[in-house]
Amino acid sequence: MKYFYSLLAIFLGLQMNAAMVTFSVDMNEYSGVINTVEINGTFNNFCGTCNPMEETSPGSGVYEVTIDLPAGDIEYKFTVNATTDDEYYETLIEGAPCTVSAFGFTNRFLAIGADDIVLDTACFEACVACDDVLPSYQVVFRVDMSEYTGPSFGSVDVNGSFNGFCGGCAPMTDVGDNVYELAITLEQGTYEYIFTLDGFNTGQESFEDGDPCTSTIDVFVNRTIDVDSDETLAAVCWNSCFECGASSVVEFEKEAFNIFPNPSSGIVQLRSDASSIGDFEIINIYSISGQQVLSERMNADNNYIMDLSSLEKGVYTVELSTENRIAVQSLIIK
Repeated sequence: MKYFYSLLAIFLGLQMNAAMVTFSVDMNEYSGVINTVEINGTFNNFCGTCNPMEETSPGSGVYEVTIDLPAGDIEYKFTVNATTDDEYYETLIEGAPCTVSAFGFTNRFLAIGADDIVLDTACFEACVACDDVLPSYQVVFRVDMSEYTGPSFGSVDVNGSFNGFCGGCAPMTDVGDNVYELAITLEQGTYEYIFTLDGFNTGQESFEDGDPCTSTIDVFVNRTIDVDSDETLAAVCWNSCFECGASSVVEFEKEAFNIFPNPSSGIVQLRSDASSIGDFEIINIYSISGQQVLSERMNADNNYIMDLSSLEKGVYTVELSTENRIAVQSLIIK
């Protein structure tokens, strides 16, 4: 009898620690053919068809299922057509707020307690409702390691706010000439990032507050990128905002000139009290991601006026250069 009651207590305890979880997905943005919609996860060993979802009403495109699940953490994905050869698992962006990434897989994540849960309807392949989904773009990150002189390393990685500065989860590929690349799909927005070695074990970049390709948030100085289109970034030198080759022969100056007004709607004036603007020969302007957006020869003395109204809103680096000098300032186009 004691054995029976022990089993009963265990069973009731398991029941008390279980929760009814309602999952809901909006398939209206999915362009493929939908025969069935399922949910697959660690709770059902990604079984395929064992947890089908039902459309809430004919033609709504919203599918739901309620499952009795024990307390604990689960990973899962919504799938389409698990009963056919056209089975498709949704693709989620690494670093998205509803996800977790491990061993090369990015899945949705949910912590289950003792209370029942009704999840908000999420758009297929997104963490938010379909009306709130931002466009996504492919960004190719590139770094040139040819001037790196530190300890030997096994991998070059990119770590940023888009992947939680995860360490070694985003290794880059050596594409030749010591240039490393990695393409990452990111939602529209602004992100911080740095390049690191062997996760963070061998080394990481270190910048000074005010360096032109960076932003400072909570005392941390990182590279910054505004993502609003597909982009292949310039192959910047390790621990530098510029391409390799310049740092060993050029004197960098941060306060050699001023820009008025700043922020600006387009018309700007470059002025210098300490030295003549005319001492410089070339002006280059770079986006915050390092892409050159303008280059021209200079022909002025202490004042130089430019019309930059064709540039999109954002943060730019204005670079004045001669054969052995480079001066930089940040400019905001509003």
